Amino acid sequence: MIAGEGVRYPWSDFEEEQRRNFPNGAPDPLYDKYGELFGVTTHSSQTTGVYVADPRYYPESPLYDPVLASKVHLVHSEFDDPE
Repeated sequence: MIAGEGVRYPWSDFEEEQRRNFPNGAPDPLYDKYGELFGVTTHSSQTTGVYVADPRYYPESPLYDPVLASKVHLVHSEFDDPE
């Protein structure tokens, strides 16, 4: 596929946002183990976690907020648990 100068695609905004939020490339996804970010708290052993899209929770982002990130139980895989 070849496009002219300045052509925008449906995914162009997403790609620009990813470059702004993660200038060194997108990191491995984080998961909120207990659903605390979304107001649903579960401590079931059956929970797999909820994908976290907010760049403020990723240390690789210039928008990272360590205080905010420390308030939830984040894991790098929906099946991993560091406990």
